[in-house]
Formats: sequence, structure tokens, C-alpha cells
Amino acid sequence: MGDEIPNRKWSPRPCRQARHPTEAAFFLAVSSSAQTTKNAHNQLHNNTMNTLNSNTFLKVSNQGPLIKSTNFWETEMAKEGNLFLSFNAGAARLLVPKNHKNLPDMTACDYVILTRGRWQGQPSYELLFEDNSDSPFVIHMNGATFDRLLPESEAGRDLPLYIYVPEGGKPVLAARKPVRFRVAPHLPCMKPIRNIPALPDEPAPSHAPEESAFRQAVVPQELAHLTLTTGHLRNSPAHEVPPEVIEALAPLVQSGGGPIPKCPGWSCEITCDAGGAVFHFSKRGIPCILCMLAWDANKAEEQWSLALECTYTELLDGISTKMPVTLPWLAVDILPTCILLCSASDMMLMGDLERCLAWTILHTSEHSPCARSASHLPR
Repeated sequence: MGDEIPNRKWSPRPCRQARHPTEAAFFLAVSSSAQTTKNAHNQLHNNTMNTLNSNTFLKVSNQGPLIKSTNFWETEMAKEGNLFLSFNAGAARLLVPKNHKNLPDMTACDYVILTRGRWQGQPSYELLFEDNSDSPFVIHMNGATFDRLLPESEAGRDLPLYIYVPEGGKPVLAARKPVRFRVAPHLPCMKPIRNIPALPDEPAPSHAPEESAFRQAVVPQELAHLTLTTGHLRNSPAHEVPPEVIEALAPLVQSGGGPIPKCPGWSCEITCDAGGAVFHFSKRGIPCILCMLAWDANKAEEQWSLALECTYTELLDGISTKMPVTLPWLAVDILPTCILLCSASDMMLMGDLERCLAWTILHTSEHSPCARSASHLPR
């Protein structure tokens, strides 16, 4: 990809990184007393809602490669001076906090080299803003500051980078730069690349109708993950489930279920149609967890009614059962058999598997609009 410059040094300018968002883990001790069970569920719900209310989820509304709106500059991530890297429609978008002192270094560069590698033991990105000096400006971004990992198979790909700053709370384009993507074992990398082609002229604005809210949700940045039996609602960002996990689970989606890899005794059954999917997990052949996945606004109410019909309603006293307002959403019902058969470690494992299988269905099922465009596969 190019020869390393012998005198090149890591930029001394400060590089900030975002803290990883903390996640609260709750465990439910179930007794034979129905009232004790209800009280425990209610306390769990209250604790969960307090946790959710203390965080601001990042939301990005897209129009092709462009960002129409975002709440990024309202988040703690932005207030602490951190940047965020997003991908959509074959483009990278960098959200920069207000009055960031290194914005001139970013906008004045000739091009950007985007490197995927491991930094401090985590999958990360390096953005080198090439100005042909011995000390170009560089930033390193961990998993809390980008929404997906580009697959290694796309190394060598060129794409545009749109750099956004806030103005009146709205995203304003500050610069548009050519980018070359590559992969390295470890970061920092800092190796130069020569002769990256300039970007073509920006196409004329389209007068086609704007993307619908549903379409934006189905090319998702996040999945609304609701556990009906506790009221716990959590937004699962796309980057939580790496491509290799989706590749491992994809055969289950194509075959309609089967034994779950690396989960002895566990199996699943999956049914998909044009509006969503229903799947359940069984331990030793006994159903324990039922999941409803919706991605079509026209069929979401029907899917939601089915989810409530299948829920063990005696445990829902005082717990909110409102349908999530964003698509796609995943509603999970923990069946009574789970209490008898599943350990705390089983519950944690299934909590992860619920969202992993949901993201796999979104990206690989022939019925999912997300899977019908290659540009929507996980990056």
C-alpha cells in the first residue's frame, strides 16, 4: 500500500477517545411466591428505567450518504470532546464536536487513510489526515465511537468522508475528503499511501422523495431490544454484532433453525415473512425464550399483538407493555420453563444471542429489506 516514511512520527496533538457506555446487568431471583416474583419484576423495571433515563442514545437520520439530522451533539460523548464515525450508503461520516481545536487539521488535509486494526486490545480505527508532512494529524477510535467495522475483504476500497460540525443544532458539512481503507494487525500504523484519487464532483441534489422513517430504520443504526417480562428496553447498536458472528449464525436463518453453534443443549426455530420474524430458543428440546422481530411499519401492530398473546401475562402487572416507537424492534418473552431450566449464565448467554440472531436475520433473511442491498450488510 506504500512505503513507510522513516521520519514519520505519531502526531503529538491530543487524541481523545470515548468511554465505553456502561451496561447494567440485573439478575432475578425467582421464588415460589407470585407476589415476590411481581415485586422483583417491578423493582427490576424501575432500576432499568432509571438506567435508561440517565443515557442519551445516539441517533442518526440518513439521506443516502448524507446526514439529515442527529442528536450527536447532545450526547455526553460529544460534550467530552469525542468524535463519532458513521457509515452509510458507501460513505464514511465523521461527526466533530463544536469548536474542536483540530478541525482545521481535518479540513485542510489532502486525503484520509482509514485503517482498521487493534488498538489497546480492541478492534479500532485510525484516521490519518494526510498533509504530506512528517507529523500528520491522527486520531484513534475504539468501538464506542463508530457504528460498524468495515470487513477486511474491503481493504483497498476508496470511499468519501463527509466531515460534519454543528450549526444551530443541525449537521453542517465542513469538508468532503477522499479516503482509502486498509487493514493492519495493530495500531498505530501511520504508513503512508500515495496517489489516492480525488473525489468526483458532488452529484446534483436529487429531487426524489426523502427516505421514509421505516426505510431509515431498516438500514439500522440500532435495534430496539425489549424484554416483555421485565420491561427492560435497550437500544442495541449495529457494531455490537461483528460480521464473523453473523456469518456463524447465518446458516441457522437459511435453514429455519437447528442446534446453536458453541451452545451445547440449545437449539432454535426461526420463521420469517415479509413483515418480520418469530424465533424461539429451546434447552434440551423445551422452549424457554420466545422472540418477535419486526421491521415493517405496516405489520408491526400485528407482530406486537402476537407478542402480547404469547406473553406470560401474570408477570406483567405494573410493567409497561407499549410497542417500541422505532423500527426494527425485538420483543422477547421469557417463558416460565426458563425459570426451571436456565442458570444465570444461561440467561446472560441468551440475552446476547437474542440480539445476535435478530441482527443476523436483518442482514441475511431473504424477507428483510436490509438484506436485499449489499451496501446494507454489516460494515
